[in-house]
Amino acid sequence: MEKIDEMEYNVMQDSPLNEKVLKDKRKKLKETFDRVMKVYHQEEPEHWAELKRREVEYEKKRLKKEQYYESVKHAQSVQIDE
Repeated sequence: MEKIDEMEYNVMQDSPLNEKVLKDKRKKLKETFDRVMKVYHQEEPEHWAELKRREVEYEKKRLKKEQYYESVKHAQSVQIDE
């Protein structure tokens, strides 16, 4: 999922894939991850707790990347009056 984020939120270059493709890929990966997490929750609760912690860390990083990307794009669109 981090690779998808890098493609989507890279401020230096446009994403090689369109927004819909990236959202679909992220959705499928998230669904798969959730199914795996459900199995770990039942089979190995200790490992599930570690994966859950990593998921929360990932979401925080993703949110920061998204906010930075949005702020840069907004700054690029601002017109400076002389």
